[in-house]
Amino acid sequence: MNLKPSIYNYYFDIDDNEIGIFNSLSKALVALERNEYSSLLHDISALPADIIAKLEKSNILVPPTVNEHESVNILRTNGILNASESVYRIFSTTDCNARCFYCYEKDIVHSYMSNTTADDIAQFIIKHVGNRSCLIQWFGGEPLMNTEAIDIITSKLRAALGDRRVRFMMITNGSLVSEEIIRKMIDSWKISRVQISLDGAHEEYVHRKNYVSIEDPFTVILENIRLLLEKKIFVSLRINYDMKNYKSIIELLDILAQNFKHFQNLHVYAYHIFTTEPTETADPLFKEEWFAMQRALIESGFLRPLDAYSLSIRKKQCFACSSNSFVIMPDGSLYKCALATKDTAACIGNIKTGITNYPVFERWCNTSLREECTECPFLPLCQGGCRAGDLGYISEHCFAQKEFAADVLRERIKYLNIQKGWKR
Repeated sequence: MNLKPSIYNYYFDIDDNEIGIFNSLSKALVALERNEYSSLLHDISALPADIIAKLEKSNILVPPTVNEHESVNILRTNGILNASESVYRIFSTTDCNARCFYCYEKDIVHSYMSNTTADDIAQFIIKHVGNRSCLIQWFGGEPLMNTEAIDIITSKLRAALGDRRVRFMMITNGSLVSEEIIRKMIDSWKISRVQISLDGAHEEYVHRKNYVSIEDPFTVILENIRLLLEKKIFVSLRINYDMKNYKSIIELLDILAQNFKHFQNLHVYAYHIFTTEPTETADPLFKEEWFAMQRALIESGFLRPLDAYSLSIRKKQCFACSSNSFVIMPDGSLYKCALATKDTAACIGNIKTGITNYPVFERWCNTSLREECTECPFLPLCQGGCRAGDLGYISEHCFAQKEFAADVLRERIKYLNIQKGWKR
């Protein structure tokens, strides 16, 4: 059978003797000697039969009739047009009790959702979701600064859709969590997951969050995380870092490990702070700080090495690109992405009229790709990257590790103890 190298092969040096090959569609990772690599590119028939068979099994080699672009495009198109679950990211308020310097919502007008609007939002979702299931993401601002809107929307959605068709999660800074709030989360709001962001240990956390009227906020947030975990709510801790605070983050991870590592309902991950600044002034992600974060997560027990050094990102773009998902503001206006909510021109409609600005809607839900993406061997990992980046709302659109993917894969190989020709 005729075979050809996959267009989604990424080639990199392992050492002087071997070349690594990572296939971003199958996630296969193999090593070939340099003469074998030369045969792969120029004369596949010169390779031993057993190596050809293994390369074909891992999709490093594919039949010439296979249209790999089409299979990736189908995944992306289905995610955009045919998602089985709708997502509604709801701002109960744009106000917040923190003043994070990097927040993309700074200078936004502070507003609170009224009870009437909350009722209308529930009716909009019930009508719009149709026969699909849905995920409600409470957002802000700080969503816990307007719990009455959460009460109204949750009760109406649960009554109309039932608990099997609607899921709830919350993105919060965690400072307003209390035993009473947790009882609501469990009994009334049916919150299954809470995401909390942390920005460093002790003084660094206090400095970066810049809370209004909270004494000793670092101690408060640790206690609130404990309360959530003890009540069996799944907690995802997003560790925000950049060049200026990542050393404090390492200290933070030690503190988190001492206090919470034994909880099974905890996920901790590090995320480089993105920016809405132009690319030429943005703080880029540097290899050194990324590797420092991965090592710290491994050493603190929150991440396994093979998960830390992985390039498995996603098979579809984010919910903002799905035609069935929306950001809903406190006044009931509709957007596709929270990053665009300060831009009134990005509003696509409201809960009363539905979608009215179709040109903007279609820019977010476009199934086409930038030309540079169609030629990229990493396309299956990010499916074109961040649409907000494409549209100019943030400075980044490719997946974070693209510029040092070879270094990530070489580190992965160390943990796989890869042998000549093979190991996933």
